[in-house]
Amino acid sequence: MVGHRTRNVMIGGRRTSIRLEVAFWEALEEILEREELTLNTLVSRIDTTRKSNKNLSGAIRVFIFGYFYSLAHHRVPSVPLEYESRVCN
Repeated sequence: MVGHRTRNVMIGGRRTSIRLEVAFWEALEEILEREELTLNTLVSRIDTTRKSNKNLSGAIRVFIFGYFYSLAHHRVPSVPLEYESRVCN
């Protein structure tokens, strides 16, 4: 379980790479199964909620922590809702 893994995801039609520790990928896989979401969908939702100057990998780690913190305290975890694609003019 030591080390990092890099995976490619699609966000808004663009491919990006995410590097996380193996334990975080395993936690993310469990969330995807519980929520019946794809990796691309969940990461896109997390991306829409982060501040533009924040690191995406860091935002994913914070989301994972918050998700399992909620479960540990017998609360319903919060998963970002799907938003319309961002339009840049």
